Amino acid sequence: MSFPRLPFLAAAALVLAVAGCKVETINDFPSKPASVRAINLITDAASIDIKKDDTTVWSAIALAAPTDYQMFDNRQTNFDVFAPGVTSPIASVSGSLAANQIYSIGAYGTVANPATLLQPDSYQSVNPTNSQVRFAQMAFGAGSLDLFLTTPGLSLANQSPQYQL
Repeated sequence: MSFPRLPFLAAAALVLAVAGCKVETINDFPSKPASVRAINLITDAASIDIKKDDTTVWSAIALAAPTDYQMFDNRQTNFDVFAPGVTSPIASVSGSLAANQIYSIGAYGTVANPATLLQPDSYQSVNPTNSQVRFAQMAFGAGSLDLFLTTPGLSLANQSPQYQL
């Protein structure tokens, strides 16, 4: 009796290929970290440091200069903000970091009266002829702000704000 070799070899190759695949199951928890960056908007601090669990993750962040993104585990995370010459944190921000999500930390205000914001950076695909803009109100002490999107030089006297922050 002749044994068909081609179907047998194809079936064996399929079994080996499937066995070699990594399949994510409920019991498999691959690392999918979040990406976080920071910006110093504390008006009277030429630079700041930000620590996580007593470890400096960004040092000497210059005023109005964003950092590069760093990867963090997707879990509840606390960041502490330090000003030069100050031994204890001047502010903290905490949040639950989601897997594969991008975030920005904004430290703003003054050294004596700081504030922080942990904001997800949501990006969506847009038509090439369109733009995507995000606004965050970090103008310390300014209260609410009106946002106008107009042609340069247009008088705002008879215009209504597109957004109020």
